[in-house]
Amino acid sequence: MKTAGNDGIILTGDNGEAVETVVFPGIDQTLGTADDKTESLAAFTRQIAIADVTGQTDLRVITVTVKYPAGTIKRTYSITAYISAFS
Repeated sequence: MKTAGNDGIILTGDNGEAVETVVFPGIDQTLGTADDKTESLAAFTRQIAIADVTGQTDLRVITVTVKYPAGTIKRTYSITAYISAFS
């Protein structure tokens, strides 16, 4: 996953070229110290799907799916939410 551009949204026309990273605490379990470990998110993928709900004109379903490596296997995590035109 690359860094977001000026619009703050990843996977649009103004993305940065750098790959996102995440920093984990090292042996001392304290972030911000010399033993911290930085991991690249180059092997991570994310998909966002927005679709109409059949028979419901004011309702949409949003599904976010993230695929990532976990050792020698690839895991998938998905979450689904609904959004309507009414609050």
